[in-house]
Amino acid sequence: MTGPAGSSSESRGAEVPAPLPTLVNARISRRRPGAPLTGWLSLAVALAVVAATANDTVLRTATTVAMFAIAAHGLNVLFGYCRVISLGASAFVGVGAYACAYLSAQQGVPFVLAVVLAMVCSAVLGLVIAPIAARLKDFYLGLATLGLVFVMQYVFTNWVSVTGGISGAQPGPREIGGLSLDNPLRYFVFTAVALLLVTAVTTNLSRSRSGRAMRVLANSPTTARVLGVSPARYRTYAFVYSSALAGLTGALLAGHQGYVGYEQFGLTISVQLIAAVVIGGLGSSLGAVVGTAIVYGISEIILAFGAYLPLVSASGTGDGLAPSAAADLVYGLLLIVVLTFEPQGLVGLVRRFSRPVSRARSRAVS
Repeated sequence: MTGPAGSSSESRGAEVPAPLPTLVNARISRRRPGAPLTGWLSLAVALAVVAATANDTVLRTATTVAMFAIAAHGLNVLFGYCRVISLGASAFVGVGAYACAYLSAQQGVPFVLAVVLAMVCSAVLGLVIAPIAARLKDFYLGLATLGLVFVMQYVFTNWVSVTGGISGAQPGPREIGGLSLDNPLRYFVFTAVALLLVTAVTTNLSRSRSGRAMRVLANSPTTARVLGVSPARYRTYAFVYSSALAGLTGALLAGHQGYVGYEQFGLTISVQLIAAVVIGGLGSSLGAVVGTAIVYGISEIILAFGAYLPLVSASGTGDGLAPSAAADLVYGLLLIVVLTFEPQGLVGLVRRFSRPVSRARSRAVS
């Protein structure tokens, strides 16, 4: 009796489908098991090449790209994994920048510790806003986070004892254990290490149980509830994580520029980060970095070669577009093209063309 009963129960159990997160994870690991490590190593090699060969001007541009790629990782988790639209990244970047400047200059906190504490400050603000983000959806959440940008700009201009008001603030000495970071190469290496750490953490998050739950939540909130995934809880996790990384970007930006002003934290940063994530590829850690390099690299290229480009006026006067306006136009058009022809971004485009090659190789081997 036991044997047949056991075999019958086993046969019935074999017909029960696995939970959706498990299926998603199995497909990911079966399809490309070495993809995260390969992408991380590719990024590390690219950063090492830049550090070894670039001049000071290129290093400053690469530092800017690396800083904002960190914030793009956070927005990618929020938007790419959970499909939560936030226009408030500028506010959290500003909080991180001002917190770093205040702690390092006025409180004498070592720069590295000030960077970490600035990230915590932005995470706390994210935790305060998260209950709102967990309840609102789509258009309404976008408006709420848009309002946060204007609220924080008011705080930045009026909390004079902390932010310096309209005069702005300056961070304290940029040092690690007595080693100055004023050199462009040293600050780039410092920022690159932070980017590599964040990339590793975000990639592991995407393949963890929480990451799989977020993806299920993005595809179907109803299915997520059936599987025991709390939409409010995981949206809160994603919002706080995104806020913390935006604060880290702000702290690094304060040290990079040596000045923090309220005018830096308008809607431009939020729009650029969304464009970077969408262009690179939603849900892809490497895509977030590539998209950021394109969005912020275009600006620097146009600034550097504006005098030689048609319809661009290097001085910002005359008949041509100002370099900043031309850069906005270029990545705006690129964003439209990507959304129209390849919603998965550049990473999706690469995957589309790599699939036939992979199939041809597998057929040749078999």
